[in-house]
Amino acid sequence: MAPGEDAEGLPDLRAQLLWPAGGASSALLADLWKELEDVWGELGAQESDRLADAGAVTLEACEALRGRLALWAVRRTEMEADCEALKAEAEAGTAALGGAEVAELEACARLPLHARLSSLKQLKPKLVRNLHQARARLLELLGRDSIEDDGAQPMQCLELSRTVARLRSDLHDRCQSVTLAVQQLRGIWDEMGVPPEEVEEDELTEVFRRCRQDLVVTDAQHKVLLGHVDKWTSEHGRRSEELLVLHGRIRALAQACLPPAGLCSVERFLAANTRLRDLPLCKAREAELHTLARGSLRILHQRHRQACVAIGEIQEDISDGLGDDIVNPDGLRALAVAVEELELQVRLRQGSVGLDLARQAAEPELEARELAEVEQSLAAWEARKATVAAAVVHLHRDLAEFKEAGMQVLARHSSLHRKDRAACKSKIRELREEERRANLKHSGYERLRHLSSQGVDLPEAYLSSLSEMRERQRETFGVRTSDTA
Repeated sequence: MAPGEDAEGLPDLRAQLLWPAGGASSALLADLWKELEDVWGELGAQESDRLADAGAVTLEACEALRGRLALWAVRRTEMEADCEALKAEAEAGTAALGGAEVAELEACARLPLHARLSSLKQLKPKLVRNLHQARARLLELLGRDSIEDDGAQPMQCLELSRTVARLRSDLHDRCQSVTLAVQQLRGIWDEMGVPPEEVEEDELTEVFRRCRQDLVVTDAQHKVLLGHVDKWTSEHGRRSEELLVLHGRIRALAQACLPPAGLCSVERFLAANTRLRDLPLCKAREAELHTLARGSLRILHQRHRQACVAIGEIQEDISDGLGDDIVNPDGLRALAVAVEELELQVRLRQGSVGLDLARQAAEPELEARELAEVEQSLAAWEARKATVAAAVVHLHRDLAEFKEAGMQVLARHSSLHRKDRAACKSKIRELREEERRANLKHSGYERLRHLSSQGVDLPEAYLSSLSEMRERQRETFGVRTSDTA
């Protein structure tokens, strides 16, 4: 009997049907198949009939298998969805915990589907427990109230992961904010010259201690720190404004009561004391200047009183501000101008009186002829002065044509004196000679350029142009030049 054939030599249809072996269902299938073979033998079934019966049985078996496969495919899809959901929760929890359980999560991803689902289900309670612990620890570090989950509806893993991630972000932002706030405070205190031990309160001292020990600052301590930053920033702005105003007052007082040399020293002082920690020094310098201003004010009052007595005017009451500690610089300058004008009137009146007395006491008796000669001589000199002035105007106008070089000469020689006129004339001749040489040089270059463009031999053209220029020079200026070709 050949392989795959029965005792009658027909194809073994049972071998063609891939029925699973073993179990009660297999025994029942074998009995049914034996009974079908007996019927085929009893009735003398042909091979085609037998094949049709086997095909019908196989078709029904395939349909049943397809149904089972569809059920298993649905179950596999559900398991994969459960795995993805658990994996997403595990990844979120792992990220929120800062990378913990990463190795265990990667090991789960390499397992088969049923083992992966089981491992992820076992990993989830562990992650939830760690997330609860991390949340409690972060809340404690930040000084916030703990969160109690509702027993009937506990917080889900994803929500818990987002909460922990948000708390970790708050903690990171808190550390950066505290660092910047402490640096800002120390910078303000250093610029203002304020020792930290003089301004730190108990709560602020605790914040600085926690910063030195790299500890987290709670919400309440952070609020206190930001409040101090706002307070000292406002104080910094106020003192900056005060320093600017103080510099202006010092400069005004110096201009009112100091000579020019003293003004230079005050400007150097102001340039060297521009920081907020220099505010006490500036206040002390202002007090010194007020003392000097009060002394200057008393002296001006005395001079004013003496001038009024000298010219016989009624003295005005200008005693306002004598007893004040703070002197108004504008009032001091106005008083100084008024006193100088009054003293000028005194000097003019004294000079007029002296001239009258001297003329009456020692005035010579001149004849009419002598007076006429003096007046004639004066008129001659006045005419000569006018002529010289007109000539000087022309000289100045000629020098102005040479711009910067001429202006430098005018700055030193601008009077009608003979030496200044001679200097101006000499400089004009010098500048005109330079201009003439430049023009000759330029015209020579232009001539050479023209000749070169016409194709003329340059050496002969150059010598010819030089000869022409020398000839024009002799005819124009009468200057003898030496041959340099």
